[in-house]
Amino acid sequence: MRLRVGLFFFLLNIVCHAQEISSIDNLYERAKKQRSIEIARKALSHAADSNNIRAMAKIHFLIGYYENQKRMYYDALNSYFKALKYYTAAGNITRRYLTMMNIAMIFEKGHFLTKSLNLYDDARELALAENDSMTLANIDYHRARINRLSKNYSQAAALYQQAVAQFERLGSNYMINETHAELGL
Repeated sequence: MRLRVGLFFFLLNIVCHAQEISSIDNLYERAKKQRSIEIARKALSHAADSNNIRAMAKIHFLIGYYENQKRMYYDALNSYFKALKYYTAAGNITRRYLTMMNIAMIFEKGHFLTKSLNLYDDARELALAENDSMTLANIDYHRARINRLSKNYSQAAALYQQAVAQFERLGSNYMINETHAELGL
């Protein structure tokens, strides 16, 4: 009898946990579909209640993305740094360097060029370890922009050339055109 009761509560716990994850996922998808920070915060509350680190990471990232779109840069940085903390705890290297790139882009917009460049360099190391060619090319593109803005023209030119060569190998005509537009070509 005692074994049955223990088994019952074990199964009940699994069902409740599955329902909680489903609720978080449903709220997250609604937040994405409606582009709603408020709904995303509700999903975040559920994720925090169940200590779901992966969910908290992706929800903080989503909130940061929407805040960035609304030019709420301070709030976006806060959300992205929280996402970075949870992606690090979850061991998700890819999401770590992508989040670092988003943080670096905000610093770049605010002309905090040294901070931005340092973040791109850190993200580059992680992307290199993961052999993510497209991300590496994008990072080189942004590093070139920062060097140009910092009036380090020779380094900027070398990085732009490197980025274009990578985009050509990857067949990314869009980014080749973006890079050429950045150069005024």
